Amino acid sequence: MFAEEQYLRKKFGDLYDRWAEKTNAVLPSFRQYRAPSLTFSLKTVLRREYNSFINIFVIFTALDFVRNYSVDGKPAITPFWLYLFAGAAIIWLIIRTIHKTSSLLTVPGR
Repeated sequence: MFAEEQYLRKKFGDLYDRWAEKTNAVLPSFRQYRAPSLTFSLKTVLRREYNSFINIFVIFTALDFVRNYSVDGKPAITPFWLYLFAGAAIIWLIIRTIHKTSSLLTVPGR
């Protein structure tokens, strides 16, 4: 959270500071809600966040490995996490290939 705040402060400067002063970081105020100018785009999310998608499965698989090693004393990955990781890796590879080789995930105006 602190790294994100620093990034936003560097990117937007005083504009971010003024926004942060009147915006609660924990409890949102729905009275001040304004609809975004752009609609949600799954293509944009896939194009920008495909690495975050695989990172979730890498972390949980690594945690399972560490847990199994610390409890049983032998390195192992539970088949459930192994299959989830393999499926996520295939999905990640497909999305990455589409992103790098085509404009299928490009949305005009974004």
